Amino acid sequence: MNSKTIIHTFLATIWYAVPILISLLYADFFFGLPKFSFVFDFPLGLFFAVVGLFLIFKSTSDLIKYGRGSPHPYYPTKFLVKQGIYKHLRHPIYLGWLFATLGAALFFGSFLILESLLIIIAVLFFYVRAEEKNLEKKFGKSFVEYKKKVPAWIPKI
Repeated sequence: MNSKTIIHTFLATIWYAVPILISLLYADFFFGLPKFSFVFDFPLGLFFAVVGLFLIFKSTSDLIKYGRGSPHPYYPTKFLVKQGIYKHLRHPIYLGWLFATLGAALFFGSFLILESLLIIIAVLFFYVRAEEKNLEKKFGKSFVEYKKKVPAWIPKI
């Protein structure tokens, strides 16, 4: 995969969320929706956003490095990735998005973004099931064994 493809993959992984976040913040401002605030909302929001973005970038780079592909549908992985962060979690990109969304909600004190997090969780519940069925078809027994050993969302300590 060339450097142009790698850059495109990173941008495609995060870019679609930017207009959504801007829209939600605009709706908050335009409609004067209520905000929340507590003592540690800003630092906690920043922490969750940074952790979320780290998970997204680390897992995307692991897909590129070990899978010779990406999360982007035009450049799917050629190999099942079990190394890097995927040794601990099956869905680190999605977990990263959940953390980043929670971080944005806390950072901006936005109930609307917090509510969107609930919608994202519901959508991911169904999407992940379909994605894992496709991965079973693509990688067969290897993915089934990987699925038994590696948790989907919360790493084993």
